[in-house]
Amino acid sequence: MKIAIFLVVWIFPCALAKIVPAFDESIQYRGRVHLEGNSSLFDWSGVQIGMTFSGSKASVLLKDPGNHWNVFEEMESGMKLLSVFQANESTSEYLLADGLPPEVHTIWITKRTEASLGVVAFNGFVLQDDSNIVKRKPSSTGRRMEFLGASMTCGFGNEGTPPCDPIKFENSWLAWGPDIARHFGADYHIEAWSGKGVVRNYGDHHPISVDPLPSYFPLTVATEKFEWKFSDFIPQAVVINLGTNDFSDPKSSQPTRQQFQNGYRNFIRAIQHAYPNVTVFAQCGPMLIDPVCGYIEEVAMELKSQKEQVDYIPLPEEILKKTGYGCDGHPTVNGHHMIADISIPIISRWLGW
Repeated sequence: MKIAIFLVVWIFPCALAKIVPAFDESIQYRGRVHLEGNSSLFDWSGVQIGMTFSGSKASVLLKDPGNHWNVFEEMESGMKLLSVFQANESTSEYLLADGLPPEVHTIWITKRTEASLGVVAFNGFVLQDDSNIVKRKPSSTGRRMEFLGASMTCGFGNEGTPPCDPIKFENSWLAWGPDIARHFGADYHIEAWSGKGVVRNYGDHHPISVDPLPSYFPLTVATEKFEWKFSDFIPQAVVINLGTNDFSDPKSSQPTRQQFQNGYRNFIRAIQHAYPNVTVFAQCGPMLIDPVCGYIEEVAMELKSQKEQVDYIPLPEEILKKTGYGCDGHPTVNGHHMIADISIPIISRWLGW
């Protein structure tokens, strides 16, 4: 599939406006993004795009098939949520903020939803003509993390109360991975897709799928063939939460223990090859425990015993019992917080953060 990039002339009859294009140096990106022409293309969960400006109003130009977005203003005290919106194919400009005090503001949009909803083309921000772009050096502690997984890692249905639409109530910002990253003050990337497994995807009638999550790890855009340059973002820690979908449908063929463990071990090897000094954390649970968690723990402990930087993070079923269920049996926001709380001490011991 090829993506067409269109040249669009924007007309503002009521007031002059200026477009800050996607390639402008003042725009900050967090997450895997492919710059092409006047657009940046992406589809992974949790991609963030920000800009600092002086003025009272800002909009964003998107070609988007239907993703959901958070709009934040970055404050000294943290990120202030301004609004949430859903994009659609017939709209190209979305108002982010209006009536702001006439001072310097940093606005961020963060992608709530996942790659399965399709590729987004970000075509720039729109400011009033009397606004000024403020070039700001990106703030960073130098800490970087990457989170790999399936629906739970996307934040699937985490804001919903059953019965509910899991995509409408999916919010990657409040998923366990970003929760961990914010605790450590770390930048982060997410590569996750609902239904994907280590070797077998949910609903596949074969024990080995042609496109499990590890096959997407080298890609900038999950649904395109743009290869990611791993040197652009080198994390100190990678956390994996995969395996539920490999074994969650007992009516379909499932991988053998050997097939699954070989696939998991090979995925860790691929991560270590991409990031030679990384520490890999293998999470399992809380949606499915047996037999997958035992398989994952065996692989992680085997590698750890060989003095490799790998450890296991068990997530008990009690997380769901204590915090309840979001959409389709997935953890709530409180459940994601509990997952983060369990994971943080283990990660901290390894990294010294």
